[in-house]
This record gives sequence, structure tokens and C-alpha cells, in this order.
Amino acid sequence: MCFGSREPRSAPLGPGEEAALELLAQSIGRVLEQDRREQKTDAIRDKYELLLEAAPDPVILADIDTGRLIEVNQKAAELIGAGEEKIAGRHQTDLHPDGEAGRYRRLFQACCRPGAEETVRHFEDGSSIYVQTDDGESVPVEISAATVEVGGRQIAVGIFRDITEQEKRRRTIESSLRAIEEAADGIAVLEDGRYVYVDETHADMYGFESAEVLLGASWRRLYADDEVARLEEEVFPTLEEEGHWQGEVTGSRPDGTTFPAALSLTVVSEGRLVCTVRDMTDRRQKERALRHRSSAMEAASDGIAILGKEGTYRYVNQAHASIYGYDAPGALVGRSWTACYEEAEQQRLEAEAMAALVETGDWRGEARGVREDGSSFPQELALTVLEDESIVCVVRDITARKEDERELRSTKQYYEQILEKAVKDLAVFKPDGRYEFVNKQSVADPEMREWIIGHTNLEYCRKRDLDLELGRRRDRAIRTAADEQRTTQYEERMETPDGIRHFLRTHKPITDVEGEVTHVAAFGIDITERKKREQVLHQRQDKIEALYRATRRVLTAEGPDEVSDRIHELLGSIFDYPLRNTGFVDGGTIHPERTTIAGPSVPSPDPQPKSGDSLSARALQTGDTVIVEDLGGLDNDIEYGRLRSAAAVPIGDRGVVVVGRTEGGDFEPFNLRLLEILSSYAALVLGRLDREGALREAKEEAETARAEAEAASRAKSAMLANMSHEIRTPLTSIIGFADAIGEETQDAEGAALRFANLIGKSGRRLLNTLDGVLNLSKLEAGQMQLESTAVDVAAQAETIAEELRPKAEGKGLRLRVDAREAPVWAEADEGGVQIVLQNLVSNAIKYTDAGEVRIRVAYEEEQAVLNIEDTGIGMDPEGVKTLFDPFRQESEGLAREYEGTGLGLTVTKKAVDQMGGSIDVETEKGEGSHFTVRFPGPT
Repeated sequence: MCFGSREPRSAPLGPGEEAALELLAQSIGRVLEQDRREQKTDAIRDKYELLLEAAPDPVILADIDTGRLIEVNQKAAELIGAGEEKIAGRHQTDLHPDGEAGRYRRLFQACCRPGAEETVRHFEDGSSIYVQTDDGESVPVEISAATVEVGGRQIAVGIFRDITEQEKRRRTIESSLRAIEEAADGIAVLEDGRYVYVDETHADMYGFESAEVLLGASWRRLYADDEVARLEEEVFPTLEEEGHWQGEVTGSRPDGTTFPAALSLTVVSEGRLVCTVRDMTDRRQKERALRHRSSAMEAASDGIAILGKEGTYRYVNQAHASIYGYDAPGALVGRSWTACYEEAEQQRLEAEAMAALVETGDWRGEARGVREDGSSFPQELALTVLEDESIVCVVRDITARKEDERELRSTKQYYEQILEKAVKDLAVFKPDGRYEFVNKQSVADPEMREWIIGHTNLEYCRKRDLDLELGRRRDRAIRTAADEQRTTQYEERMETPDGIRHFLRTHKPITDVEGEVTHVAAFGIDITERKKREQVLHQRQDKIEALYRATRRVLTAEGPDEVSDRIHELLGSIFDYPLRNTGFVDGGTIHPERTTIAGPSVPSPDPQPKSGDSLSARALQTGDTVIVEDLGGLDNDIEYGRLRSAAAVPIGDRGVVVVGRTEGGDFEPFNLRLLEILSSYAALVLGRLDREGALREAKEEAETARAEAEAASRAKSAMLANMSHEIRTPLTSIIGFADAIGEETQDAEGAALRFANLIGKSGRRLLNTLDGVLNLSKLEAGQMQLESTAVDVAAQAETIAEELRPKAEGKGLRLRVDAREAPVWAEADEGGVQIVLQNLVSNAIKYTDAGEVRIRVAYEEEQAVLNIEDTGIGMDPEGVKTLFDPFRQESEGLAREYEGTGLGLTVTKKAVDQMGGSIDVETEKGEGSHFTVRFPGPT
């Protein structure tokens, strides 16, 4: 495009002028392109019409979407017997025999699918394809089909070839083949009673793999002895007199089975016979089946009769006679069929039914019969011609069905009135997509509602200047529902005077009793509001996901500043409030930590007293979210600028999140709920930070105290170990002197001997106690190595129980020992086992106020197992992790309930470990404790 001006321009074109010229150039370009396409289309159409008329075979063009014929050539018009103008516009199913629209519609759709066979002559069941002329003649054809696109439309091109002569030749050949197959009898030739020729059919009939097996064999080999005797007695005399015999025999096969056969024997020369055999098994079965069918015919509820070719009844079952009002079948046998119909119905049946019987051999339809009393009734009649030209007549009284149909029509009108009042878009379609009914909610205009019947959605959209793709999609959904016999559903977006609306379209196939689709019901639901709710839901989901990510970051914050930063990250990512502020409490004042302001005239918050009447102070005082829909109504000196509404969400008692808007009104509850969740997480994190600080300080103090206690323990252990000699030496002397006194006074009587024994016993007991204490000290100081010997754990348990029983009984406890009568040996140190028993049983008695302490000893899985259970105070299962640490007790500090150093279980664990054993504990607060010690079995 080129534009010029008579006057020079002082300045270049402005953006608006350039855009206008560009738009004009594009518009002219589109017009020229459209003109070029039209010229090309006209040229193509001229060539296409020339080829169409020059084609030697009938050619028919149809719209794939609608199935309607667009154009035919002269050959097609001659085949159908009508002018080209009259044929165009018909539906493709109108080309074929009546009553088979569904079958031919599916054939049309199959031919139009990509990859379909180019030429089709038969249906899948082998039946022929017919074109029905306007004169009613059915012409067999084969179809060559292809799909082309013309002007944006999908067109089916079909070439129909008349194959009448080919079909005649095919039927003749098939008849000849059937005749040959039916005449396939077994044939053989006998000379002097032995086979000289046998065909394969004959050999196979008698159960032999080949004819050669029978050559030279006697005919007697093929029959049982009694049958051979009968044939020699009855058949051979007849052959000598007449030269021919025909009758039934029973053949025998090598596998022992028998079969009935029709045998024909003919003498052709002296000593030579021609034998023809036919297996009669099928015939016998058919005879039995015929007898069964005869019984079934008599018991059938339908009327069954057989008419001779002259039209008189030769057979009538009871049901047939009853339907026509006769008491017995004999009342109709020998009479003409016309006795059961009025004259007008006789003439109709002769014109329709009898003519069809001559042409096709059968007829089915409805008629009106007359009973013996003169009353008439509707009936369903089926006629079939047999080979002997007799006619089988099946009659069913359909009076009740007709009544049902009348009631159904009445019901249909009733439901149509209901459908008219339905709030949904409702419609009923033919399987090919044509409207059969539509309610006013779907099409409000009465004239359009009347016009639309018989048209498709595509035609409706074209008439209403709507988007054609909308109509195509609806038609495809309807045809899919009909062809695949399933419900189809999709969402549809439409532009309406009220704006964009969304609909849910559903199409459900309706079938008859035989399962064929007769209609497709469709309805549409306006889901616009649901779509809006879904959009809101998606937005909320995004906010929740953002909240989830933010809370994870908040939970990992290491200080208040970091908590404030991460809260503001979330506020900025999912909220657009002009004011977003986080403040924390420091003493009695709320100090703004982080503030984000969007927009002019929105002031930054100032520090406010915690006890004041500011929005933040009120939220902290109430512990709940505070919302002010009109900030102008507040009676305080705070400057809010352009803010008109605000909300404050407390962060526990540590701070507050404040958001504000420049318009009044309430805040969305969902947004406030998200802020409350975020604030609660922030409060948890701030509390955690406080606890962690306090915990660090307490831990440092505990570590210091622990180090001091461990140092004291080591000093104590060293002192005891060093003083062992000072204690043991005088004690040993006391025991020695007591033994000497006992020996000197052994034969004497009186107090001296008794006191000597008492001093010795007490000294040894004190020595044992001292040894135990010293062992404990050595274990703690690492100065004691336990020896590995055979130890009877059961005996040790009894000894410790006896020593500690007074202590248990003093507290009112039962102390029980359950042990095997035989020793329970372990590979351990005797002193070590005593240490374990002493500590565990003493602890059980100490921490049990009522009930019992039970000691069980057993041998399990090559180990000596010691169980000590009590009904005492127990402990928290979490405390088991530190139970064997030094200086640890369930209750600690100056106010603890039970005294002790907290070293007993530590020493026990060390002793068990040194002996190669294990110790486990199960405990529950208030339920007691159960210690299990396992020692290695003896080697």
C-alpha cells in the first residue's frame, strides 16, 4: 500500500495514524485473500462437477457431520430413480431399506473413519448391502468410500456399484456347493463279499483313517455279529431275487461305537455289489428335536399354526385356538385362515403379507384378528414359508401391550409437561443428532423451538449465528453417546448477554428392550457459580500453600527479627493490604518491628503502651483478633491517614500483627484465619526461643554440677579403695580371735562359746558387706576385674532374698523367689551377680510402697535369665534413656522423695557388661518396673 499527500508534512506520522494505516492495509489484504480463495474454489468446483458427471458409476456426496446428501451424479439419480434435486438433502439412511437406519448409519460412520476399508460389499455378519430405489426395489451394491475436505467441511464420497448379477452368480455357486456337500454319501464296491473300492467318506464314516485299510477286507468287519446275521438272513435273499435292497442298519467302528445308517445295495454283476451308505445320526437327532419342538409348540403361550399352500389350517396348537376364542384346535383345522379376519383385514394381508411371502419367504407385522364371538383384538403376526410351500403362522395377542402404549403416550405427554417446567436445559435427540424435543428453558423462542425439531445443533448454531464449533461439539457428543452406548459429559463456555456463562452438558443414551439406542437425552446445568466458587477455592488453596511454606520458615527462625521478616514475606506474597505491620512487646510498650506501606497518606505505626486503647493493645489485652470496620469511629489520638478499617491479630502475649485497608467494611474471614494461624505459629516459635535460651543456661549449670559430682565420686572411690586395708586388717584379726576362742571353749558350756560364735558370724557378715562396698568402689574407679566362673544364679537369688526379706517385710511387702529346683548356671562372677541382685532388689523394695517384689530365675535360649518385678511407683518410659547414667534419679534435687546417690544402677550396668550380659527395663509411671538381666550360659 502506498499513501501520498499534496502538501509536505512537517512532522512524521503519529502512533495513532500509523496504527490506522496498518489496520487499513491488513483489512484490504484480507479482502484480496478472500477473493483469491473464492476464485480458486470456483475453479476447483468446475473441475469437480466435470469429474462427478463423467464418472461411470453412481457417485454420492454426503456431509459427515449431519449425514445428509449434498450432491449426486446422473448415474446415482438413475440408480435411485429420482431427480438429482430431489435426492440432495435426504439423509444417507434414506438410501437404504426401511427399518434398518441404525445399521446403515453405523456402516456410514465406519466408512468415514480414518483407515477404513476402501471397498465394502457386506456387513460383518456377511449379509449384503442394499440401496432402496424410490420404486421400492432393493438393489445389492458394493461401496467404495473416501473422505475429503471441501471449504472447511468434511465430505464423504461414495461410489455405489450395482452387483446384482454378481450376487446371482454367488448364490448359484453356493447352492451347487451345498448340493454337493449334502450328497456326500459313502460309496464302496464289493466283490465276493470283499471291498475292491472304498471312498474316503465311506472309510471315515466307519471310523477308519484311510480307505486303503478296508481294501480286501470283508464287509462283515463293519458290523456286529448279530447285525451280520440279520443282514445274511434278510438282505441277501432279497438281493438274489430283486438285485437291489435299501434299508437301515447299525454300523460298528473300531473304537466300539455304533451309528445308525441308511444302506443301499445294488447288484451290478455276478458277485459284485455297489454299496452306498449315509450316516443317519443327525437325522435321528433331528427327529428327536422335532418331537421336542412339537411338545414345545403345544405348551407355547403364543399361537402356532401351519397352513397348507391352499390357505387352510393343517395344524393348530391350543394357544392359537384360545387366542381366537375357540375351545379346541379341531374347531379351526380344515378351515381357511380368512375365518379369523374381517374382510378389509383379509384384503390388506393378501396385498402386504402374501406378497412378501412370495418375494422373501417371511413377513412380520401387526394385524387385527376376529374371535369366534365376533370381537376383534390387536395381534402380532409372523408368517414363514416352508420348503413344501406350507406356511407357519405365529400369533400373539397384544391387547395388553396396546393398552400399555396408550398409557405410555398419556404418560409421555405428562412428562413432557414436567420437562417444560424443569429448571434445567432439557432436550431429546435422535441417535443421528436431530432434535425431537426441547424445553423452553433451553430454547425460549416458541417459533425457534418449533423450527429446531428435526435439525441438529450445528444447524441451530448456524441459524442463530452462534459459534459453529459449539454445535459440532454437541453433535459429536450425542453421536458418541448413541454409538458407544455410554453417557458423555463435558463443560461448555458460552458468551451470553449477561456475560460468560459455564454449562455442564450431559448426554445419556436411551435403549429399547433389544438394547438398540432409540434416543439420546440431554440436559445442561449452569455451573457458572460453581466455577466462581472453584476459582475462590483455588485462590484459597494458593494462600494455604503459601502459609504452609511460610510457617515452615517461621518454625526454623532463630530470633524475633527473623520471625518478623518471615511473617512479612507471607503478608506480601498473598495479601495486598496497604498497611502490614508486626510489633513486639518490650516491657510495657508495643514497638513496631516491621512495617510495609503501600499507597500515599498511610502513616507508619508509632510505639503504643500495652495497657492503652490502641488496636494492638486491645488485641493483646483480649488475646483475640480485633477488627475495626470504621477507624473514624475510634476515640483515641492515633493518626490513621487514609486507612478506613484495620485488624489486629495477637502473637500470643509477645506481639501483634496489624493490617489495614483504605476502604471500610469487614475483612474476609478466611484471610483473618490465615493470619491467626501464622500468628499462633510465630507465638510458638518465640516461646521455643525463650525456652531454648533458658534450657541452655540450665544445661550449662547442670554440666558444671555434674562435673563437680563426678569429681567427688572419683575422690570417694579412691578414698575407699585406699582405706580398704585399714578396715580389712583389724576385722580379719577380730574374726581370727573369735575362731580361736571358739576352738578353746568348744567342749565347754556357757556364754563364752555362744559369744565367740556370735562375734565370728557378725565379723564375717561385716567382712562380706565391706567386700561388696569395696567391689562397688573398684568398679566405679575401674580397678576391679570380674572373674568368669560357673555361678548358680538361683542360689544367689535365694541368698539375697533372705538377706533383704526383713527390709521388705518391714515395709509390709511380699518378697517372692520363683526359681527352678535345679541350679540355673551362668558363666559370670559370683561377686558381680551379688552386686546385680543386691542393687536391683534393694531398689525394688525402696521404690515399692505396697504389693510385692518378685524374683524369677530361669534358663532360656542358652542363657541364665534373671527377672525382678515390682508394683512400685515406676517411671516415665522416656526416663529409661538416662536410667543407667551416673547421679540420675526419677526425682532429683533437694526436694526429691527418695534418697540415694544415683550410682546403684550405673554400677549394676557396668557389672553386667563386664560379665558379657545384658540388662533391659520395662516401666510405666504408677504401674511398677520390670528388670530383665541375661547372663551367658556355662561353657
